[in-house]
Amino acid sequence: MSHKVVRITEGEWDDFRDTESRKLWHLVVIHDGSERTFCGGEAFGPGESGVVYKEKSVKKNGVTCPRCLRFIKEIKELEI
Repeated sequence: MSHKVVRITEGEWDDFRDTESRKLWHLVVIHDGSERTFCGGEAFGPGESGVVYKEKSVKKNGVTCPRCLRFIKEIKELEI
């Protein structure tokens, strides 16, 4: 099973103004019909925002954002 990740290379959001944040790959989720970053819910894509981004599909180990990774770990620890 693969999942999509996104890297915001130029952004209008505060989180993506510094150089280090532009190197991070975020897990992509769909919410309210829009592709968004998992950690912050920022929408991206045509007609969604003015950010410049790169996206790719990966099978494993594609997420490098510490916040996304923390949230993923917390979800995996849930006993459902």
